[in-house]
This record gives sequence, C-alpha cells and structure tokens, in this order.
Amino acid sequence: MLLRVVPQSACSSFFGTDLHSWIMQNIHMHRPLCDGDPSWSSLFTTLIWLIWKQRNNYVFKGVTYKTDSIIHSSYSWAKCYETNIRNPTVRPRQQGATSTWSSPPRGWMCLNTDGAFATLDGRGSIGGVFHKSTGEWITGFTKNIGTILALHTELWSIYEGLLIARSLGVLRLLIQSDCNRAVKLVEDSAAIDNHIPLVRAILKQRRSGCWITKVQWISRNENKIADKMAKLASWNHFSLIRFDSPLDELVDLLRLEAVDAQQNDATRHA
Repeated sequence: MLLRVVPQSACSSFFGTDLHSWIMQNIHMHRPLCDGDPSWSSLFTTLIWLIWKQRNNYVFKGVTYKTDSIIHSSYSWAKCYETNIRNPTVRPRQQGATSTWSSPPRGWMCLNTDGAFATLDGRGSIGGVFHKSTGEWITGFTKNIGTILALHTELWSIYEGLLIARSLGVLRLLIQSDCNRAVKLVEDSAAIDNHIPLVRAILKQRRSGCWITKVQWISRNENKIADKMAKLASWNHFSLIRFDSPLDELVDLLRLEAVDAQQNDATRHA
C-alpha cells in the first residue's frame, strides 16, 4: 500500500531504516512529497492510523477494505486536518457543566436514538434506548443496516424506535436525537411527501394511532447512551437486537442520567 503513495525516488530511504528512525523521520517531514499533497507527516500518520484500524476490523470483525479506499480516506483526513490547523474554529467557552441527559416530563417515555456511520466504507449502524422520566432503563436496541447515507442512519434509528414504542403500548413519547437535520425533517408536516422513504414512514407512524409524539434536538453530550448503543451493533448480521437491561459498560452512565432526571423533575415541580 505504501508503495502506492511513496514516490519511487524516495523508496530507498523510506524502507531502509530501523523502526524508530523510520517513525521519527516520517512524522517530522512537514513538506509534501508531491505538489498539491498535504504534508507528508500528516499523510503518513493518517495512513498508519487507518491501516491499523483496517487490521483491527479484519481481526475482530472479518471486514476488509480496498487499498484505494484507505488511500483516498487518508488523503481526505490529512487535508481536513491541515485545513483546520491553518484556520482553527474559535468556539465560545461554555459556562458550567452541561447535563448528561434531558429527561421528559412525568408520564412521558423518552426515546434517545443515534446512528453510527463509517466514513471508510459507508456502512452504518443504529442504536437507541427507552427511558422513563425517572431515568429508569426500559429497553435498548442496536442494528447493523449495511451501506447507507449518514443521514439515513439517524432516520432509521428513529423509525425502529417508533416501531418498538408501538409494541410497548407507549401513549406519550418524546424522541430525542442529536441530528438537527433529521429532527427538522420529521417535524415538518409537509415532509409526508419527502423523497426519502424513511421520512415518510416516520411521519406515518407518528400520525397513526392514539398517541402523542414529540421530537427534540439535543446535544451529543446529552445523547451518550444512544451513541454507545449505535456503535455496539454487530456487523455479522442485520437483525435488530433488544436489550431489556443495560449493558455493564453503560451502568455508571445510566446512574448519572438518573440523578440528572431526579434533579430536573425536582426543578420542574419546585
């Protein structure tokens, strides 16, 4: 793979040193090897990182990627990194700590949804969790949905969550997502004619039956459990998996969210 990137004139020096010297020389070479390329240090470190990720995916998931895909992604990541270094985004400082979760009002159930998308190969997975207003876990779900657009992972997680809510007999449902675009789409009543089938399916579910649904945008910091659920989906099948009790790695975070829920409830009814 590296032979596809390193110019022939530089091959002898690139492959002719010991490991430590090889790493140090490459990460300190800040000029590009070819005109128009990102700096070699950025491209080299990105390539090594993606090769390592590909190896892990092969060992643990049996997934392989084409060489061209890894090289293309490496160039894109390196250029993106250098663009942000040259033109950093100044973010306003946030005052105080943000809540880990925004609990729904009493009598409502909360559905937190999220999608995960692999930029390397376009594969997506979804996850979600149902909470009572007290923060108590009701059920969670994950699903591998194959190659898909990033927006569609967010929409699909909402759709699957609605189907589960129906099966649970939920009458008042607050849906929380950290994807602003998805929230706007499913909140738009005119979107029943949207060209995206998932949007139409979501609106159909929301409008049918005797229940009330609301959709709310939240920050990623408030959607941590759904984010983790989406990333836990198995790549070995496409079945929806339900979790009637929280996974061990989520227990501590769930406790923190329950504390936040109790504080929010006390504030509302003070």
